[in-house]
Amino acid sequence: MKVMRLLSSLKHDESERGIFHLGRALVKNEHTSIIVSSADEDNDLVRRLKRDGNIYHQLHVNKKSWLSLLQVSALRHLIEKYEPDVIHVHSRTPAWILHLALRRARVRRFPKLVSTMYGFYPINKYSQALLNVDTIITVSDSVTQYLKKGLRIEDVDPKVITRIYRGIDTRRYPYRHNPSVYWLRHTFAEYPELEHKKMARIPNRHR
Repeated sequence: MKVMRLLSSLKHDESERGIFHLGRALVKNEHTSIIVSSADEDNDLVRRLKRDGNIYHQLHVNKKSWLSLLQVSALRHLIEKYEPDVIHVHSRTPAWILHLALRRARVRRFPKLVSTMYGFYPINKYSQALLNVDTIITVSDSVTQYLKKGLRIEDVDPKVITRIYRGIDTRRYPYRHNPSVYWLRHTFAEYPELEHKKMARIPNRHR
């Protein structure tokens, strides 16, 4: 099986970090893993992916940049070259480029399209490209319910939306984490009103 995955970048946040583990699993099970993103060839994660046997192509499909539409023809060429069985898109701008590229793609068989909703994306026209797929993966029950409510499809076929929980690396995010003295000093210097107050630290992905 050939699986192509489209990402806007390969920064080390939660969505991109999962790319490495999935790519390794695909290659280990003798599938073809093709990754397309805007990251440079000398990117640390790109080198690790290629070392594991993933095929990597750089296309400038940066988030929320309409200049990314200039990559439609290049992506269509890659789709025609590899004829993937599955194309998995991880963010909205690459999803739009994908749909435009597929309109005139000359392939023997149209690929199955999969998208992942990592959070509570606005249900609007910009997000529509992530929704016009064969399967939508959500990362939690709350995102699933939000999506169903936003689309007003409470009776949606369960095969369309699939919830796959995201895991946590407990070595990177340990339970009962105690911040370092350096972190506390830096935080209080920037936000002096927080000193001697109780704080709730909530994980989130960087934008």
